[in-house]
Amino acid sequence: MKIDNDFIAEVEKELNSKIQNLEDIYRFLSISIEHNKTELVQQLAFDGKYIEGLLRIIRNRDNDFDEDYFERIKKELTGKLEGIRNNIESLIENESEFLQNIFRKKYLEISPDVLQNLTSLCTDLARVKELLNTFGRK
Repeated sequence: MKIDNDFIAEVEKELNSKIQNLEDIYRFLSISIEHNKTELVQQLAFDGKYIEGLLRIIRNRDNDFDEDYFERIKKELTGKLEGIRNNIESLIENESEFLQNIFRKKYLEISPDVLQNLTSLCTDLARVKELLNTFGRK
C-alpha cells in the first residue's frame, strides 16, 4: 500500500488502541508524505518488525544459544537500531529545531530511557509494517 493520507486514516482506524507512540507514528507518516520520504517510513517499519523479532529471540529464556549465535544476534540488533536512528534523523532533518529536539531526546540520544523508547517505537513500527502488508495484498 502506498503511504498517503488514506494510509494515515487506516493507521488511526486499525491501530489507534494498539500502539503506544501513536502521535509520533502520525508525525513520521505526515513528514514522510510532506517531504516525499515515504521510503524511509517503509524502511523504519521493516526494521521495526525485524528488531521486534530479534528482541523476542533474545527475551525467550528457553533458547539455548551458543555464544557465537548470541553475539551475531546482538550485532544484528545493534546495526538495525543504528539504522532506525539514522532513518529517524533523515526523516526529521527538514523539520523545526523544536521538533528535531523532541525526537532526538526521545529516540536518538544514548540513554536507558531512549533505548526503552526506541524499542517501544519498534513494536509500533512492526504494527505499521503488518498494516502495510495487509493493505498491500488487497
